[in-house]
Amino acid sequence: MTQKVMISLVVYFAIFVYDRPNLKLASGRERLVYLMLMTAALYPCLIYVLDLHWSNLDEWIHSVLKDPAKRIVESVKLSS
Repeated sequence: MTQKVMISLVVYFAIFVYDRPNLKLASGRERLVYLMLMTAALYPCLIYVLDLHWSNLDEWIHSVLKDPAKRIVESVKLSS
């Protein structure tokens, strides 16, 4: 687990070092979007580090869009 934490810290540190000059020049709205994206990226990182068996982001999207997608497919199907 220590190795996973170290890898994650190095990756996030590299991201922040690379993005720091751009964040200084960014507006408040851009910083907010950046914070939201980094928060969303933290979720899979926690799953990786803590070896949790939680659902991934793609499973959440699938659960939300599954029913509308089925309705679209049914409406497009040719009646036989």
